[in-house]
Amino acid sequence: MSRILAGWEKFIQGLGKATVYLSTVSLIVITIACILVPIMRLFGFGLTILQEMPPEFAGYIAFPLMGILLKMERHVSVDIIKFYLRGKALGIVAIVISLFTILGGLMLMYAALIALGYYWKTGQAFDTEIPIPYWIIELGLVIGSAILVIFAVEMFVRSILGFRHPAELELGKETD
Repeated sequence: MSRILAGWEKFIQGLGKATVYLSTVSLIVITIACILVPIMRLFGFGLTILQEMPPEFAGYIAFPLMGILLKMERHVSVDIIKFYLRGKALGIVAIVISLFTILGGLMLMYAALIALGYYWKTGQAFDTEIPIPYWIIELGLVIGSAILVIFAVEMFVRSILGFRHPAELELGKETD
């Protein structure tokens, strides 16, 4: 069982690094686009793709990071429960939270897959110099919700196996 968890941990760490890399590259590209738009307008020309890119591709920054922030305990939360509950009660709350996160992530992924399929079938695309299909934009939400579900499943398994709150596990490494 520990071999399986060690392999899983390597997969999770690789997925986390790849996700942060994807979001960082997306942020760099969007930032460059935001800088180029006013410079190009200053010289009397512009590309509509650079104007469309920042708001449309922001999903490739935000959505994939949901799972990473959950794993690192950096997500927005209200931590009042930690002051009132201890031990097994806190473990039960962690299990319930992870189950709701899995359910919410699956619902989000299902809705994103429906939207992705709709845009795929209709063939809609941005009216820019390079016609980018709308389904590529929806792909960021599908990827992000899938990553969220993967990290929530890990949180659930760790909560069940160790019956601990995920805050006691730093980036997947148990502290005793």
